[in-house]
Amino acid sequence: MKTTNLPNFMVDATNVYRTKNYIVKQDLYMDTNIDGQDILFSNDTFYIRNKQIDKLYNMLFSDRKNIDGKRIHSTSHQRKYIK
Repeated sequence: MKTTNLPNFMVDATNVYRTKNYIVKQDLYMDTNIDGQDILFSNDTFYIRNKQIDKLYNMLFSDRKNIDGKRIHSTSHQRKYIK
């Protein structure tokens, strides 16, 4: 069992960004299709924003030029929402 002091939206994240209502964790991975072309997949987890999660996000990303960050575009994605 892995223990960590990181908030859930940071655990195993390739990219983290926020929207008006959510903080989003992207877990990106690459694969190759049958034709030999690279495909970028994204498993996105959306965490609803609240004061506590926003405070953690602001502390972790205070050095970003654009504190909200940006989504990394992918060929395919899957979404999961956490309340």
